[in-house]
This record gives sequence, C-alpha cells and structure tokens, in this order.
Amino acid sequence: LAHLAAWEGRFNEAAARFAEAAALERLAGHGLSELRTRLLLADALAQAGRAGDDRAARAQRDTALALALGPAGREPRMLYWTGKALARAGAVRAAQRVLDTLRVRAVATNPLHRASALLLAGEVALAAGRTDAALAAIDGGVALD
Repeated sequence: LAHLAAWEGRFNEAAARFAEAAALERLAGHGLSELRTRLLLADALAQAGRAGDDRAARAQRDTALALALGPAGREPRMLYWTGKALARAGAVRAAQRVLDTLRVRAVATNPLHRASALLLAGEVALAAGRTDAALAAIDGGVALD
C-alpha cells in the first residue's frame, strides 16, 4: 500500500506505511528488506515536503548507509541503489564510501556487478560536478546493464 500511496502522490501516507514496514523488517532481522524500505521512506519524506521532512529523510539515508556497509549490503545492485540515493541527495562522501564498498564486493566477471559499479561511479562523479567522467561511467554502465 505504501507504493500505491507514493504512486498516487500521497507521500505522507506512503512515508507512514514505509516507516511501519521498516520497523517490522528491523524487528524480523531482514536487513536487506529494511535497507530497501528505508531508501523508499527517505524518498517519500523528501517528496512530502513537510517541515522537518528533509532532516528525517537524511536520517533514513544515514540508516540505509549503515545497513549497506554491513551484511545487508552484500548485493552490488542494492549498493548501487543506496549510493545513487545518497549522491542525488548531495551526500557525495557517503556515496563514495558505498562505491568503494561496491567495488570490493563486486565479482569482476559479473556484468551486472560491473554495471552497478560504473553507474554508481557516474552518479558520484555527477554529484561532484565532474560531468565528463560521469557521462563516460554511465555510458559504460548502460552498455553492460
């Protein structure tokens, strides 16, 4: 229902439902699901635009970062999504940490892992204002994805 609420532009409702889901996922010890839900919650909060929502969205991204750097972040595609959210929110250093982690955890022979690393490198470069490097990395990632 949270996804439907967000799709329909009811971001306050979506945020409440994603927050409930994240809490349940934490209690159940489902780190990967919690990580994904916290990214969705951060986006819903940012879209809602209420007073204090920017700070709350940042807190959710920080929690997602902590999860991504731990066991929940084993999957390179989830690291890509986490780093992308951080880069687009202007948290370039945090996004770079996720990119560094992704590069360590990626399997070099896996095209999806390589695409994830290149696409995130492009997002980080773009957030840092390095447009040429961003375009080159994103083009490489898209070619593999």
